[in-house]
Amino acid sequence: MQWCCETNLFAIEALAELLGIELGAVEVPDIDVSPVATTHEHLVRSLRTADPVDEFAAYRMRIAFRLARHLLRFDQIGREVTDADLDDLHALLGHRPAGWQDGDADLERYVLDDDGRHDEQLVTLFHRRLSRAQMLLGPAGSAMTRHLPSSRSAERAGQLPNSMPNGSLRLNGHPVGAARPPAAPRRPPPLLLDAVTMAKGWNRWT
Repeated sequence: MQWCCETNLFAIEALAELLGIELGAVEVPDIDVSPVATTHEHLVRSLRTADPVDEFAAYRMRIAFRLARHLLRFDQIGREVTDADLDDLHALLGHRPAGWQDGDADLERYVLDDDGRHDEQLVTLFHRRLSRAQMLLGPAGSAMTRHLPSSRSAERAGQLPNSMPNGSLRLNGHPVGAARPPAAPRRPPPLLLDAVTMAKGWNRWT
């Protein structure tokens, strides 16, 4: 799950860079305590402290632990995330889908029919959706929810890791953190359809 969200975010950040779009931060919803919150927390603790008998059992236990944390996180903020996604679709489509399944289907039809006319709006929307999806993988600040933006995005946002001083890492021949010569503006061909197609393929394996 984390690999799918992370690589999809990398793809969207690359498209945003090509189109000259500044991607903003996405707000994390407040936690909602449901009637089954304690049960979810007990399951996570039980899987965290279980003693597997061998390496393969440990691997399967780790997967179960991460899935349990994902379900716990969805129980905490999933309803707000779903509502926020539907609100974004309302702004794009002109109507609010009845639920997330209808929303996904309507969005897919919109992208397939759009032919690149609204790539800027779609890149922003997919960035918001993918950022929220990664929030659902585990508690805030955990390895599952941590995203390292692409080097240029991080540079613009001042988020380069402290362990990489300016000039120690090169990207496309330029030191990361150093000034780059201005690039001529360019308009890429419609790219979002390819990104959506790839994302649908990845999601079948997560």
